[in-house]
Amino acid sequence: MDPKLAELVALEEIRRLTWLYAHHRDRLDIEGLMSVFTEDAICDFGPDLGGSVIGADAIRAHFQRSMQQFGDGKPFCTMHAVTNPWIEFRDTDTAFGRTYLIDFIIDGSDRNPLTFLGLYDDEFRKVKEGWKIRRRRLELAWPPRQARGTAPGETPA
Repeated sequence: MDPKLAELVALEEIRRLTWLYAHHRDRLDIEGLMSVFTEDAICDFGPDLGGSVIGADAIRAHFQRSMQQFGDGKPFCTMHAVTNPWIEFRDTDTAFGRTYLIDFIIDGSDRNPLTFLGLYDDEFRKVKEGWKIRRRRLELAWPPRQARGTAPGETPA
């Protein structure tokens, strides 16, 4: 396959991962959610949302707790809108990127459902099954403001 065409296909596969993450998370589909991660994945949700979670088993347990904690434990009580995908390739098997997060929790009350505005900084790896999320880090822009102004792939100070 032409290298430019292969890159476009990979871009679309990676973008799809970010959308599937949101869909499976909000649908409460733990198996679907786990399918977007590598076995050795790392998720860093910051100190207020669970901290660093390492490996598939720990990530699964984290999301099972989170799915009960936020919303009322029913599908689509949370809605993760991910936008503005920015993806850069390091080589043919690794990439990094950023998406914006607009997160809503719908709990049946009259309160404003807008809960978080944030940034997902991701590292992607191509494995036998295709592209997967190897590392996901969430920085909140609101509330409280934690976003550090780094670009995708940069290590925060």
